[in-house]
Amino acid sequence: MAADHLRALAQRGHGVHSHSRTHPRLSSLTTPQIEDELRGSKDDLEAVLGRPVTQFSIPGGAYDDRVLEIAKRAGYTAVLNSVEGYNDDAAAPFLRQRFTPRSYSDVPMLAGICERPGYTAARLVVKRTALAAARALMGDAGYGKLRARLVRGAGLSAPPRRRP
Repeated sequence: MAADHLRALAQRGHGVHSHSRTHPRLSSLTTPQIEDELRGSKDDLEAVLGRPVTQFSIPGGAYDDRVLEIAKRAGYTAVLNSVEGYNDDAAAPFLRQRFTPRSYSDVPMLAGICERPGYTAARLVVKRTALAAARALMGDAGYGKLRARLVRGAGLSAPPRRRP
């Protein structure tokens, strides 16, 4: 996005937050590289927007304790991970879960997140259990390759459309 686009979004009330400078797998970097990605992105965005950037979204959901500590030292007030879910402010005030609408998210799906949190939370437990089992069987590398192939492949990045 161009700087003018970011400023226009911010002026319309959208939150503009950091996602790193180059979108790397942060947990695979050295500590100085992580610092550059997080601090550099924050500084760059603040220079464009003319206001503080307070939240950081982890690229690919890959983080370790160093990433969280560096984010705190850089002045972020929250770090968003890729785990879908509701937040318990007392349990994890800094590391935040979220729901990310996708191009295939429809109104009933989004309404369910808001109106049926118990059902949604139970569905997430089943999903996480199935993904953990697949990862345990295939190993991280095998799971990553399969996931990448499916996402790139025959339109499997979005669930099939439901018929009325």
